[in-house]
Amino acid sequence: GLPPHIWTSRTKRLKAVNAHDAGLGCCCSTMICIACAPTLFCCGYMCKMDRDEKKKWDKELRRWQHDFNQELEPLGMFVKSQSMCYVTRGSKGEKNRHIHRWLAF
Repeated sequence: GLPPHIWTSRTKRLKAVNAHDAGLGCCCSTMICIACAPTLFCCGYMCKMDRDEKKKWDKELRRWQHDFNQELEPLGMFVKSQSMCYVTRGSKGEKNRHIHRWLAF
């Protein structure tokens, strides 16, 4: 099986990858910018920052998964990140996104 020290080091690394700051997101930042019309140019910048942060997290997660799979492969195992997203409507018709994420071995 997988030595406990490898499991511990890989899960600690995953915790570090997921410790990123999600921020307000592009939509919320855009609403703030609209309220501050004189600085409307910041909307594009805020969305770019949000997108870049998400890309950075995605790249780090993929690297973590690749590196862990290098150690799992000799054992005939692999890890795969998976997710499911669905939308429900609130009482006033507003959209609510529900995202569930997990790892499958």
